[in-house]
Amino acid sequence: MNYDFEGKETSFKKKSRIKIGFIILFFLLAVLISMIINRFVLEIALVEGASMEPCLFSGERLIVFKLAYAFTEPKAQDIIVLHFLPSDGVEKTENTMNLEYIKRIIGTPGDLIDLKYQQVYLNKDLLNESYAQGVTRQKKLLYPMEIHNNHCFVMGDNREYSRDSRDIGLVSTKYIIGKAVFRIWPLTKIGVIK
Repeated sequence: MNYDFEGKETSFKKKSRIKIGFIILFFLLAVLISMIINRFVLEIALVEGASMEPCLFSGERLIVFKLAYAFTEPKAQDIIVLHFLPSDGVEKTENTMNLEYIKRIIGTPGDLIDLKYQQVYLNKDLLNESYAQGVTRQKKLLYPMEIHNNHCFVMGDNREYSRDSRDIGLVSTKYIIGKAVFRIWPLTKIGVIK
């Protein structure tokens, strides 16, 4: 009986190379898929600051669904992540243009927004805002204001500590990154965002 130890070793090396090649291919494919998902479908956002309290607190992490408005329009009460738009008095720099805000949509195209007596009126009806805290001041804009096409009126829930549409005006829907749908941190508060 003759044994071909050299042939077995060569066969073993080929199988090992094939396995390593599959592992590398699998890893590269996983990285590519995660990059595509992060770029076009989901993003993790960090809440910074107090503007969305008591709903969201600084340090919390959220999943943002970027395709939420691909086939539907933004709706009032949605919590969204949007690109910061420098307003008057704020220099447009690379740092300010890359900021992201987390806000609640108050009004959508065709709605009439009015802020009077420290209350919000939507289409002439007093808006029930159980989620809001603090005094709702008018700030820079004139009211009532009709929201035109492809724009939203957004505010933070913590009205005294929020820079929002009252400061920067209506927000174009093209600056909306996506809808905040799920809180993933802290683990004690994990769940759907309402």
